[in-house]
Amino acid sequence: MVKVYLFRKLPALSQMQRDVWQEAVSEVVEPVLGGRTSTIINYGERMDYGSDDLDVMARSFGDLFRHVYTLELTMEVNISIRHVELNGELPESTGDMEGQDHRPSKQHFVATSGDVYAYIERVMRRLPQSRVLFTLNVRQTNIDQSRKVYGKLQFIHFRSDSGDSSTSMGALLKLFKALSRSPKSHMRYHNINLTRLLEEVLVSADSTVVINYTEAPVWNTALKAPHSTPESSSVDVWKARYRKEHTKYQSLKDKVLSMELWTSSEQKLQLYEIMDSLESDSEEYSSSDTTLETQQVCTVSTQKLLQIRREAELTVDELQALQSRVELLAIKNQRQHLELLKRQEMVGQLHEELIRANAELLQQKLSFQQKLEQYTERFNQLWREQSEMLQSRELQRKQQLSEMLDSYCQEMQSAHQRQLAQKERELQAAQRPSPSPPP
Repeated sequence: MVKVYLFRKLPALSQMQRDVWQEAVSEVVEPVLGGRTSTIINYGERMDYGSDDLDVMARSFGDLFRHVYTLELTMEVNISIRHVELNGELPESTGDMEGQDHRPSKQHFVATSGDVYAYIERVMRRLPQSRVLFTLNVRQTNIDQSRKVYGKLQFIHFRSDSGDSSTSMGALLKLFKALSRSPKSHMRYHNINLTRLLEEVLVSADSTVVINYTEAPVWNTALKAPHSTPESSSVDVWKARYRKEHTKYQSLKDKVLSMELWTSSEQKLQLYEIMDSLESDSEEYSSSDTTLETQQVCTVSTQKLLQIRREAELTVDELQALQSRVELLAIKNQRQHLELLKRQEMVGQLHEELIRANAELLQQKLSFQQKLEQYTERFNQLWREQSEMLQSRELQRKQQLSEMLDSYCQEMQSAHQRQLAQKERELQAAQRPSPSPPP
């Protein structure tokens, strides 16, 4: 069923009106982020482009972009706006954006609510006398799960002109015009005829529609019957007025007859006849005083009954709004309770996982200490083996070096001895006498 909220331009809001205002904004934004459609319908001669902080459309656009910027990093969000002109020959359904009888504009990507208002203002300035449907498309893509969500926020501004009541759109405009004279505002509005027309036009039975009147209401300031005081009834008030007017008439009559403008007796006679006819009419009115009193009493009673009826209707509307708020609060409390239970379950699971992780960490710590001791012992053993190997190699090298030196010394000594022996032989040979020649 279509949820309808009714708003008007007010200078200030009470706490109850502000609560309904926030509830309506939430009901508009959440379906769009969840992949559904919400609609805001403006009605009035002029449009407020985000300058009023109490405007429900400005708050909805602002909350939508704030929610988008707080999404997770795994969500890819694209927001674009487009418009389509709704003329008399076009389809009545605003839900069919791809109809063959009308072509929507190209998508224009936006990043802030200011960009949205700038686009709407450009289009409204270019098409001042047309009915234009704007659609804000919100596409969300979860990069990790490859899941896409596509929501729409529709907006249309109607001026206070009359349409063909034979069509659903014309009947809806006629109902908007009649509703503009009602003092009701900032409430959940229930009207069977309005709900049926919105379902026909929007082609959706499960959406949120906000009807926003952009101008302050003008109340009827026509002259009404004077209110009776507790001391006197309405009949006495009307009698006092009649006597006052009759006294004025007598004084004016005396002044007119005493004037010296009437030169002929015939003119004065005609004046007397006119006065007599007026007085006879007055006597007839006074003779029907009882009937007039009865009519006045009936009129006052009817006015009181109408006032009581209006107050009763307002009370019923307030009770319905209160009931809807209570139902909404109950649903929210139930959701919060379920979320709390889920969070408690998650906390329990996290606690168990933390205990298991702590036990695994202690086991890994003990295993690491044991392996560290094994590695330390193995390293010490390898170090000792390496040291012994180095020492043995050093001893072998020293022994080999000593043997080499010994052999080298022996060789040098033997060579030296051979040289000495050779020198001795040469010396001995030199000392021998040379033989004499034979005789």
